[in-house]
Amino acid sequence: VRSEELTTILIPRDVGLNVPIPVIHLKADLIEYGGKIAIFEHSYLKDGGETELWVFEKEWSKKMSLVLQPCQRHSVHDVELVVKGTTQDGKVILAPLEMSSGFYILCYDLQ
Repeated sequence: VRSEELTTILIPRDVGLNVPIPVIHLKADLIEYGGKIAIFEHSYLKDGGETELWVFEKEWSKKMSLVLQPCQRHSVHDVELVVKGTTQDGKVILAPLEMSSGFYILCYDLQ
């Protein structure tokens, strides 16, 4: 008979604090970052061009804030983006929730 040990990991309290929206509208996805569990929070990407990356080692730590340049913000304006996954070389892939005839796919290099 084998037994498994389950551990509960709470999300960090500061995730989404920069976002003036209700928690129910928080847009965050679990991804893999450097072989570790990470949270890619992108609630404010559409309006402010900002995201945050939190990584869990023994506890959560905020690794970086990513900001779109003003000339790039048109690509996310009025588009609902979702995380589609990560690449082997550490990029997170964001694509529109609803695909149309013309759309952008964002590929953030997290390294």
